[in-house]
Amino acid sequence: MKKWSWILLIVVILIGAFFLYFNNSKEEKEASEKEIVRNAVEDYLFKEKGYSKEDIKNIEIKYNDKATGVYYKTYAYVTYSDEPDIQYIYFVLEENQKVEHGGFANMGEDAEPKHEPLAGGNS
Repeated sequence: MKKWSWILLIVVILIGAFFLYFNNSKEEKEASEKEIVRNAVEDYLFKEKGYSKEDIKNIEIKYNDKATGVYYKTYAYVTYSDEPDIQYIYFVLEENQKVEHGGFANMGEDAEPKHEPLAGGNS
């Protein structure tokens, strides 16, 4: 009976270690992805588009572990200083870290964004 208790204890410890490792791995991947996306979006805004840090009110990085496709599961919500009521959503391609504007959040129906065009090129 003692032998089975030890085996059971070892199995429980191994299963616990596996779940602990898997959870830490997932958190590390998420943190790494967030850093990649933040750096790519900042490079896009400041170097490619020529904005200054004063032009950007906030960059919020979000992670969606259910996302699939060619983009990272992490994306950026950018608020410009001159448009505090509109959030621009940017995605980053995994293949080449290219930043793409993906849409808007918190935007009223009559809003006319200044920094990226509406779908269909209306702005």
